[in-house]
Amino acid sequence: MTSNQIFYTYTLLTLALTLLGCSQPDAIVKSEFQYQYTQSKVVDGKLSKNGHYTALLDVNNLTLWNNQNRSVVKTWSTPFNAYHTAISNNSQRLAIAGKFQIAIYDVDSDQATSQWDVHSFLDDATVTVIQLHDLGDIVLVGMSDGGILFFDLHKGIHSKFAMHTGPVSQLIYQSSMEIWSASTDGSIAFWQATDGKLVDEKQLPHRVMALAVSEKFMFAADNLYSQKIWTRGDDKVITELDIEHDWLFLKKALFVDNNTKLLTASTKQNIWLWDSHSGKMLSHWQLKIVTLGTHLLDWGINEQGHLQTINSDGILELWPRTHFAG
Repeated sequence: MTSNQIFYTYTLLTLALTLLGCSQPDAIVKSEFQYQYTQSKVVDGKLSKNGHYTALLDVNNLTLWNNQNRSVVKTWSTPFNAYHTAISNNSQRLAIAGKFQIAIYDVDSDQATSQWDVHSFLDDATVTVIQLHDLGDIVLVGMSDGGILFFDLHKGIHSKFAMHTGPVSQLIYQSSMEIWSASTDGSIAFWQATDGKLVDEKQLPHRVMALAVSEKFMFAADNLYSQKIWTRGDDKVITELDIEHDWLFLKKALFVDNNTKLLTASTKQNIWLWDSHSGKMLSHWQLKIVTLGTHLLDWGINEQGHLQTINSDGILELWPRTHFAG
């Protein structure tokens, strides 16, 4: 190795160590409870709306866990390589998605109750996100070509909408027939699932990975440009998050405490709390880490008002509500 090569390698190592060492401040909030459900490699995971259950997908199985006594409710073998999972609001129906396939499971069944292939506008388009609404009769599937597939299992309706031009990154139900979606092409759409009619739309300069919508506000993170909070209706920008570090890339967001605060999750292991009106950071904390690359899979506010998180190590954590709720 020449002297120039040695110098170049040393410079890169120094820069990497510097970024690793100083890129993230110490976490200041600790979780009240931690429990690791599995030692297996977790592919995806979702929490139920009430926080009572966790659906964990590994390379071979889908397992529904009871968060209250940490017991297994049901385990199903997956019929194909699956990368995404979803759980209905009543926790009685689950879904998994591979690149081109969907399977539905009911809690009282021992195998998939239905399974089908999905096709978007491009032949090679793959599933990027899946959501179930209410009882799980409505299945929403985001695709890599920007298409969104709508399935009403009860009525036997299947629709296909070209809502974006890039991979769908977020799907949020306003109601069973009104959907918010976002894409890595920078677009955000609010549309009707009956006919795909746009109700509202925004275009940000770069990819949108984090999106939060409440009855009053909307937040979107364009990770290469800005992270802004708007008021619903008049689209007035209230504030922009006071992010001083260019390493903070966001992947999830959630309004809490009557919309006065905003929770965001980074692409790593950090969760941040912001004031919705000033954009100032209030506090932050870090998920329990067991393996390199641990990240948040899902989160939600349980019936007791606590934040619950499930990460890619299969660890369920409960966080003190006083830090993010009034």
